[in-house]
Amino acid sequence: MKKLFTLLTPVVLLLLWGNTAYASKWRVNSNQNIDAHFHSIGEACHSSSVQSGDTLYVEGSSFSYGDVTLNKSLVLIGPGYFLHDNENTSAFPLEAQFRNFKVTEEAAHSVIMGLSIYGTFYLGSSNIALSRNLIQYLSIGHNGTSHISASNCLISQNYIDGEVYINSKPADGIIITNNIIKGNLSAYYANYSRSQSAVIARYNYVGEYIMLNNSIIEYNIVKGHLNSMQVASATNTSILETTSKGSCHNRITANFCSWENGRENSVNWQRVFVAKVPKIDREFEFSQNPFQGNIDIKKLGPFGGKSPYVLSGLPPVPVIYHAEIAPVGTKKEGLSVFLQIKTQD
Repeated sequence: MKKLFTLLTPVVLLLLWGNTAYASKWRVNSNQNIDAHFHSIGEACHSSSVQSGDTLYVEGSSFSYGDVTLNKSLVLIGPGYFLHDNENTSAFPLEAQFRNFKVTEEAAHSVIMGLSIYGTFYLGSSNIALSRNLIQYLSIGHNGTSHISASNCLISQNYIDGEVYINSKPADGIIITNNIIKGNLSAYYANYSRSQSAVIARYNYVGEYIMLNNSIIEYNIVKGHLNSMQVASATNTSILETTSKGSCHNRITANFCSWENGRENSVNWQRVFVAKVPKIDREFEFSQNPFQGNIDIKKLGPFGGKSPYVLSGLPPVPVIYHAEIAPVGTKKEGLSVFLQIKTQD
């Protein structure tokens, strides 16, 4: 396998990929009554004024943005999700909602965060950072029509309500980290080379199973099982601490899972998280003592590591999370406004 390359945070990626000295910033709002630069992503992509490397601030709206194809290298920043459910998120708790979202090869080096995609996200390009989004289904290495080669992509801190499928031919250098994935994480159609670190999957919660080849799988919480072909030994209850010796050629380290060497472990999942049946992201935080044995829970799952999952996918930009605005003002004293603003790392 190749050496691991440095895991970049969304803040660093904004600086490296999208925030050049001459990049412009544009407002996008799907509400036609709002005075924004654009009312759709497609309108912004087709505008000659919007150049590669520019930033689109995709505002929350009561109107869906519909189906979108991103074919220009841009930074997209939305407001986040679960804004009504978590405290101190936004004073204006509207999501930037999409149906299906397609990224083409022309959009390489794009950064996408804070959006809510209630259909399928087709990641059909290399060099993409997809962070802090709510996604129904994620298809990596597929542009909505055909399979393509995708490499050097970062999938981090997302809430994925369904499955993650890696369709890329081949797959190389795809980092999947600190996500809540309620379905499977699998790569049935990907072609792997033994010289490649196809996928690095770490610090995720996976609600069903992980099925990967020639990959690094570590510090995940897996409610189902790892590859059925894995050969692994356990040093702690439900904790895998070995390199697989089967044909999958994975390196597996310290994953908490329900199945081990074809045997089902007695995991009481209703004790693992704050909620017995988690429905939103904050309910996937650990309860006080969910595990038996000497296990450092801070090292496992989406809230572990150096870039933990961020509740509601709040982007690393200033956000007004509380606002008090007087209904009327006077010519002498003006309009009384009190705002509380914070920036999420």
